[in-house]
Amino acid sequence: RQIGHVVVVRTGSSNQLNQSTTLLTSSLGRLLSINNKNYSVYSDGRDQLDTVLTGATDYLSATPLEASYAWALSCKSARDEFLKFTKLSPRFKIECERLNRGRFFKGQDDTDYDVQQLKKNVIYYVDEPPTHPRADIFFRTEDDDVVLIDVYGGGRSKTLNDKNRTLTDWIAREQPDQDQVTFHGVVLAPFVNGESNTTGAVTVVRGEDALGLLGGLRQVSRWLGT
Repeated sequence: RQIGHVVVVRTGSSNQLNQSTTLLTSSLGRLLSINNKNYSVYSDGRDQLDTVLTGATDYLSATPLEASYAWALSCKSARDEFLKFTKLSPRFKIECERLNRGRFFKGQDDTDYDVQQLKKNVIYYVDEPPTHPRADIFFRTEDDDVVLIDVYGGGRSKTLNDKNRTLTDWIAREQPDQDQVTFHGVVLAPFVNGESNTTGAVTVVRGEDALGLLGGLRQVSRWLGT
């Protein structure tokens, strides 16, 4: 059954997305119009992006780029049962079942958080306002990795480097106090050219590598360059 590029052609009768699937190419209008009640992840992401694009929510609460990544990554993890951001980055075991709004940090204080609130096999996109530090998307894996994803829609290498350093410093500060989870950071920068890299606990995904993670939703990217 055709359910759009960010999801898949599904074979078999399992409730989970089958690995023997093929990505499709569809227009954004087609992706937003598909209604398949068997795939809550697809519907969750579609509704979030539609809400952002139509201005039905505060624009500052989510950008189209953030909503697109949340949708694409949740569908990809539901299909593949893992996420891997580059060839050399860690492989994160998550079979996404829901895409939910949520906050990792309770407010704007990046020391105030509770990892126990995070459910496995759920990808969260940030519920703003107020502003949420460090991450726009986050999840907890089957192996108790907590992954914070910062989506950068600009094109300045200096700003990207600052985001990388800030996330790296936060993990270095907070990880020693955590014996239940392992923190990882990812910065997605589709409009900054260069080689993607993983240094320590943080992966920076640049240019074509980052655009590729959007799947069919990369068509939205032409509206978002700054």
